[in-house]
Amino acid sequence: MNTLRAITRRSASLPELALICTVLFFAVVGARGMLDHVVDEAKAHQTAELLDNLNAAMDQYYAANKTYPHSVDFRAAPIVTEMLHVEQCKELLAHSPAPLIGKDNASPYCRDAWGNPIRYIPSKTVIPQFTGRIQLTGGKPIFESAGPDGDFGDDTIGSQSDNIRGDDL
Repeated sequence: MNTLRAITRRSASLPELALICTVLFFAVVGARGMLDHVVDEAKAHQTAELLDNLNAAMDQYYAANKTYPHSVDFRAAPIVTEMLHVEQCKELLAHSPAPLIGKDNASPYCRDAWGNPIRYIPSKTVIPQFTGRIQLTGGKPIFESAGPDGDFGDDTIGSQSDNIRGDDL
């Protein structure tokens, strides 16, 4: 009977349970951190893919019209809507990540993977922090995402912001 009691009596003591819970806690926290990193990387990749498609569509728009669209308020949505009138642009943008370009209550939008609006910097801008970038692109407009924080931050060349720019791809 002693043998049976020794087999059935085995359970974890309070310190052992505390250790198991601590190990599980750190495993879950570590997995969550890795998951957040993977999700952010996927969103950055999806946004870069969208900006690449927008740049390619801009090239097609220029080839068809011999000019770039002009914007007065840096919003990309009206520009994308204008580019969709060119058949080659429509084909390129059809391959963009689905939820990022569309219409919301009949108003067009162009968002990055974090849900923030994409900014369009026209080629004829006179704003000093943008003129250097436009010159580096040979006069081609730039599409830009604010990145995960939703703040465009410092726009000077070489700044350490988390923005994703079409001219950086």
